[in-house]
Amino acid sequence: MRMRNKPWAMDYLTENSHIVDVDGTYKTKIKEYFGNDNDIHIEVGTGMGQFITTLAKQNPHINYVGIEIEKNVLIRVLEKVLEEGLTNVRLLLYDANLLDEYFNKDEVSKLYLNFSDPWPKKPSRKETSHV
Repeated sequence: MRMRNKPWAMDYLTENSHIVDVDGTYKTKIKEYFGNDNDIHIEVGTGMGQFITTLAKQNPHINYVGIEIEKNVLIRVLEKVLEEGLTNVRLLLYDANLLDEYFNKDEVSKLYLNFSDPWPKKPSRKETSHV
């Protein structure tokens, strides 16, 4: 998914720190972030947020964590969470390759990998031929 750069994205995410952890503040303290001991389900690569917000509405007794590495994408999910008034969703601006460093052992009940990007892309570059 290609998103335009939003120069204000980090400010907006930081202003909503009650939902979004941009700097690892709740690393190994995710239950404290939610303020309860409900099961935790993670979605890696949130896309536009439809999946995680739908599940959160259907299952208010489960805590959902959306992990996204791209701040401009995370804005869309945050807007949906705020619009729906969901209290059982937290969002992480974080590299999912480091999940084992953020969460404690046996803390996560379920992990969703729907259409997450499997690897970072190399920047486009022109090939020149030397004939």
